[in-house]
Amino acid sequence: MPRSANPVPQYFDNDNKILSGGKVSYFEAGTSTPKTTYSDKAETIANPDPVILDAAGRLPNVFFTGTAKQVLKDLNDVQIWERDDVGSTEQINDFNAYDLNISYDAGDIVKFNGLFFISLQNSNQNNQPDANLDFWSEIRFIEVYNTNVDYSIGVIVQTTEGNFWKSVNTPNQGNDPSADDGTNWFMSIDETKFKDIVTEKIEAEDIDSVLLKRNASTVYARDDILGDVTETAGVPTGAIIETGSNANGDFVKYANGTLVCQDANVNCFSGGSTITFPHVFVDNTKTVVMLTSRGSQNLVTSNGNTLTTFDVFSIVSSTGASSDTVFNFIATGRWF
Repeated sequence: MPRSANPVPQYFDNDNKILSGGKVSYFEAGTSTPKTTYSDKAETIANPDPVILDAAGRLPNVFFTGTAKQVLKDLNDVQIWERDDVGSTEQINDFNAYDLNISYDAGDIVKFNGLFFISLQNSNQNNQPDANLDFWSEIRFIEVYNTNVDYSIGVIVQTTEGNFWKSVNTPNQGNDPSADDGTNWFMSIDETKFKDIVTEKIEAEDIDSVLLKRNASTVYARDDILGDVTETAGVPTGAIIETGSNANGDFVKYANGTLVCQDANVNCFSGGSTITFPHVFVDNTKTVVMLTSRGSQNLVTSNGNTLTTFDVFSIVSSTGASSDTVFNFIATGRWF
């Protein structure tokens, strides 16, 4: 808070004699209402009313907020003079211009060359803010978007829904950031940095950070659709679709547990053959095998299956005899 004008004044009476034990009273400016003054800047220790001058007629510490009317009297309460509007309406924390003659405390904020700085230390005097970063730190303020303001390039504002926007055009007035098509405003994040962040997450295979979760449902990116399909305690934990092939044919696994195996041009010899699935099933009672003969007159039928194989034999339709043939098959069941 501001100190009374002249921090250590010495007072005299009308005969120019030291006003030892004189009395100084303070009132609200322009009134007769007593005003409380304090002996400390934080205004926690009240002075007596009136404030008593020492033997040398000097005034002790007097702090107060705003302005006051000051009345000087001698030891016998004879008024010597009265002055109104003593002090100042300005305060350090009003973001006044920096003054090298003021000793700032930690937390005081000043304006210097159009920028704002906050003091980092007590007894901070004669340290130019932009050149003494041990004593000062620059601070900036975020404005709430106002349709009446013409924003320059680089200014950041916040809209009512809480989003931050950076002006990329000038003049830029009356252009609501939330409805802008990118001509005047960008979301206040460096788009190149955003891409770097996402890329780093994907390269690190940090799936939990990359996937978007909403209402307990997982939204997969394109690269997450195909891959290794896995599960834990019946809950899918990998990709949506997995494909594979080997000497026994092709298979497709789905995240819901469905498994489809197939192969073409499979040999069935006279007397029957055992065919191995390209992927193991988890329950042969839920596996359905469908066969298609490639021979002109042969019928190929299944004679039961296990988790890994099924038996087939072929019959010549005209005679009922067993015969070699070639067939295709597709088997559907579950992998978990």
